[in-house]
Amino acid sequence: MSKEKELNEDIKIIASFYGVLNQLDKTIEECSELILETSKIKQYLREHNFDTDWSWREHIIEEMADVLVMIKQLIYIFSCKKEVKSMMEYKVKRQRKRIQEKCNQNNIFEFEIEVDKK
Repeated sequence: MSKEKELNEDIKIIASFYGVLNQLDKTIEECSELILETSKIKQYLREHNFDTDWSWREHIIEEMADVLVMIKQLIYIFSCKKEVKSMMEYKVKRQRKRIQEKCNQNNIFEFEIEVDKK
């Protein structure tokens, strides 16, 4: 069994064991922790003039992973994988359209995407 399949099976087992109400509470908890960590990082970046010291990186990775695990559990519990994917596609396309419109309004013909991959 691949690691991805094994992970998905484990997620289903966890979701089934704890049930919908417990996992909804856990999702709230994990999302709250991600919000707090994101806020700390935002403050850190402002205070340190957006330097490239990513000492905080491990913290946000852990919180993002926690939230993603919970989201995958909710997708399983509510049997909505296709709907979530479809909604994500819609929202991303809508935002891309908004960006393009903003660029057109401001006569911006190109913009660079900066991604620092570590």
